[in-house]
Amino acid sequence: MKKKTVFLIALATISITSCTLMPGSDQWKIRLAATNYVQGKLNAGETMDWGYIDRKLSREVNGRECKCAEVKYRIKSSHGESDSKTLYLIMSEHCDSVYNISESINYQNDTNK
Repeated sequence: MKKKTVFLIALATISITSCTLMPGSDQWKIRLAATNYVQGKLNAGETMDWGYIDRKLSREVNGRECKCAEVKYRIKSSHGESDSKTLYLIMSEHCDSVYNISESINYQNDTNK
């Protein structure tokens, strides 16, 4: 019985800490920033379907340690047509601040914006 309890506690701990959408995690902050950006640019009748974070890497940009993320998503029109898109984000080391969001890759952008 004791082994089963320890196993269940370990399994619960692993599940909680490995969740990519846990509020406060880097992945959650990236998803939130990307979603807010895209939803602000949607035309009437369009909706966003979240895809996934394709790449997330740490990189020095203009002397600052940053997280660079590549996000995949889909835009659906009111007519049922859909278009796959990619968004590139440059964020602070712990993803607390967004330095740049672009639809084209450019990890050399100025982070002082």
